[in-house]
Amino acid sequence: MTLEKIKIPARPGLDPVTAYFDDMGPGEGRVVLVCYDLAIQAYWGAMGDCSVKEFFAKCGVDYICNRMGGRHYKAGKSDQSYMQKIVTAVHENLNQKETA
Repeated sequence: MTLEKIKIPARPGLDPVTAYFDDMGPGEGRVVLVCYDLAIQAYWGAMGDCSVKEFFAKCGVDYICNRMGGRHYKAGKSDQSYMQKIVTAVHENLNQKETA
């Protein structure tokens, strides 16, 4: 089991984000994103040979938001927009590091 923490600096319209990538076993992991007073999470149990961080970077933002917005998260449009900003910031940060 591996846990990695990444801090993404604040952006216009978004507070700093802390992302936790928890590889729980082969092809199994959890992501927790924390921004100001909002914490959202998702679990994947079948990611193939990827780490959860690699999987997150490869997936589309809409897919990740749908997973993080899961059945138990009842959000209004403004909350969904905020969640999308958070996921986009983390996604861009991960993909920026891969191309650097």
